[in-house]
Amino acid sequence: MAKSTLPVRWAPPALKAGYTVIDLSKTGSQDWFQFAPDEDVVFIASNTTRTLPRLQTSGGHNIVVVGGEYTPAAGTSADATLKFTNVTGEVWVEGVHIDNKNVERDAIAASSASGKNATITIQNSRIDNVSGHQSGVHGDVFQPHGPIGDLRMFNVTGETSFQGFFLAPQNHISSVTMENVDIDYLPGVESQSWAYYFVDNSTMGSLYPVSLKNVYVDERSGQHAEQNSVFPPASLGGAVRSGDTITWPTLPYKGSMTVGDPKTATGDFVDNSSVGLGYTRDLSAQVVYAPTDGSTTPTSPTSPTPPTSPTPPTDGSTTPTTGSTSITVNASGMAAGGVNAHFKLLVDGKAVGEGTTTSTAKDFIFKTDVTSGQAHKVQIQYDNDGVVNGVDRNLIVNKITINGHAVNPTDSNVSYDKGALDGVDVIKGQSGMWWGGTLIVSADQSYFPTGSTTPTAPSTGTTNAAAITVNASGSSAGGVYAHFKLLVDGKAIGEGTTTGTAKDFTFKTNLTADQAHKVQVQYDNDGSVNGQDRNLTVNKVTINGHAANPTDSNVTYDKGALDGVDVVKGQSGMWWNGTLVVSADKSWFPASATTAGTATAQSLDGATNLWTHVATQDAQAANSGTADAAVHYDLHNSTAVGETAAHTLALDHDHLHHHQDFAA
Repeated sequence: MAKSTLPVRWAPPALKAGYTVIDLSKTGSQDWFQFAPDEDVVFIASNTTRTLPRLQTSGGHNIVVVGGEYTPAAGTSADATLKFTNVTGEVWVEGVHIDNKNVERDAIAASSASGKNATITIQNSRIDNVSGHQSGVHGDVFQPHGPIGDLRMFNVTGETSFQGFFLAPQNHISSVTMENVDIDYLPGVESQSWAYYFVDNSTMGSLYPVSLKNVYVDERSGQHAEQNSVFPPASLGGAVRSGDTITWPTLPYKGSMTVGDPKTATGDFVDNSSVGLGYTRDLSAQVVYAPTDGSTTPTSPTSPTPPTSPTPPTDGSTTPTTGSTSITVNASGMAAGGVNAHFKLLVDGKAVGEGTTTSTAKDFIFKTDVTSGQAHKVQIQYDNDGVVNGVDRNLIVNKITINGHAVNPTDSNVSYDKGALDGVDVIKGQSGMWWGGTLIVSADQSYFPTGSTTPTAPSTGTTNAAAITVNASGSSAGGVYAHFKLLVDGKAIGEGTTTGTAKDFTFKTNLTADQAHKVQVQYDNDGSVNGQDRNLTVNKVTINGHAANPTDSNVTYDKGALDGVDVVKGQSGMWWNGTLVVSADKSWFPASATTAGTATAQSLDGATNLWTHVATQDAQAANSGTADAAVHYDLHNSTAVGETAAHTLALDHDHLHHHQDFAA
């Protein structure tokens, strides 16, 4: 009997003409399928419960699985019931019911092809009876088995006696979006396991953006969800609980979780009677989108309300006509509900003007006054993103011209801050603005000349000797340890090759006195050899006696090229090639430089020593009796974690390991 197709938050991927269709009711005992990298595939669910060990794919561009009952028989061997590997485009799973009652394994696992970040979308699905234990198989509702791009979940219910979503990024994860998601604990052999696990001891600095809406978490009897069900927990400065609401205010996690069950008739977002056998989707039919209020029952869309007049700029003018700086935005848009895409133009956060697009690209010309001979940020802020009756409104920016300097949205000095203009969810610039957000052009001072064609030579100023000490260690891969270069303001000063034991690397150079400088530690030989991951760990940077911790507010981590695009807060562990940048103000470079301080060596040879290091520092802090001595490795800054927290870390070390011997 066919079941009603439920609304979705995200439409299926666009499939190429002539895509492959596989009817699982006709494939016999085959449970592994190989596809070409550019091949789109649709699986038609079997009309009976599938009891084979797995449904596993390798390769493929877009993989679509709709409906079906998956209950592997006892005694079958696999590491996941549904597993998708080497994907180049998107995995799109909808309407499935997985019941792992007979086996211990992950329910769903996925990974991208080399060099790709495949989107993983799971909607309107239920996963039951996931199990595992600490000394053997670690069963998860979902786990990446390699790098992935955006992970998106809508209307997903899971039951587990072990773990729920294990999303610690030993491999790359671009972002996680969860809406209408709930995890329930079942009785099991382990008293401690995690329903939502975002980072672990080896990935403390890998804080990808997380968006949560209508997400529910269970807590075992006698335990507290903020400490025992989610990771990072309260003891690591992560989860904060108020009533039944859990947030992570200091991390790039938007939204919240609620402790308990969803307020639905069954206490779950997805009942197994509504998915599984008989659940189908006509991929040629118009997609019905879920309402944006978070309810699971679709409502008839109302006629769109005409937009109100945008807030005028602070100077009271909505159409500026004067000014020495000219900025032209060439843009078009896609309308939804009869309303076209609208944007504001800002410079350094101040509104300059606005524009409403049509489907035909045109120039929007703005004039304003800005300080000449100085760098500025030119910002195109898309502010009315939306979907009406399945039609998506978007803004397309083709080019930005600033005083005659043409900039493409994909240039290296352009970034896209999705959502609020807060520096949290920032990606490389792109022409299509599919989300509300701000396209930011970091325009240097040459874009804003003083009026003279011959630039004035800057004053050389007084130079003084400067001493810079980098305390660092590294891990090796293939017998080669982590290597770094030291730069100041982009100019190479020296280099160093680490060992497994932290040590001081001291450099001396001449720098302009009484002037701010950027001191840059550039990690340049990241890699993995035979499963060994090479990493650089920077413990402290001391500049003329001024000690900077990697998590201080004036330190950032520019991942990849030193281009200002993929920039996150500073962190000690450099898991990718990139540059740790210390923005040191002029007081660090006085006319008479002081002698460099001595950084304290720290042994961080492995994951075990990291937790030992936390506990050791906490003990040292307790003995010293000083507040600032309590600073140690934390998730987001140098805030002290108390003695109880460090003790908990040491005791819970075994719980934080997650075996990943994945089958090929």
